Amino acid sequence: LVPVFVETVVLLVGFAVALAVGLISGRAQLGWSLLALPWFVVVFVMFASGIGILLANLDVIVSDVRHIYGIFTTVWFFLSPCFWWPNFIAEKASWAVTLMTMNPAYNLLIAERHVLGLAPPELGFTSTVVGDLMVASAWALGFLLVGYGSFMANKHKYADLV
Repeated sequence: LVPVFVETVVLLVGFAVALAVGLISGRAQLGWSLLALPWFVVVFVMFASGIGILLANLDVIVSDVRHIYGIFTTVWFFLSPCFWWPNFIAEKASWAVTLMTMNPAYNLLIAERHVLGLAPPELGFTSTVVGDLMVASAWALGFLLVGYGSFMANKHKYADLV
């Protein structure tokens, strides 16, 4: 959990920088969606903690998890809307957007853009910060429950496996 809280501080600093640069350049707009920042941070911490606890449990049982996860996250990065907008994909293949929305990180990243005020209306972007955060909250709660459940189910084995 320590890396999750360290990365949360990094996220908040990055948020401040991105918001400042967005406001200076005229790309970002301050709005009511900025009030969703605390909700976003809580969902982010739950999401990352759930995945972290799950991976920590798996790493005790299967030592190659960290190597496989490194490959998986590279693929996951390119399938997540980190540097592309869903509308750009929809122009080429609308079926791909439906597939991309099933990505657990999709709604979290889109909600982050809404909170920062970086979801420009000219792209025809129709999602809302509340809707995206609700879906992201469900994913985060799911990951947290699975991670914590796997920890509680296997904690008696750790002394023998480590």
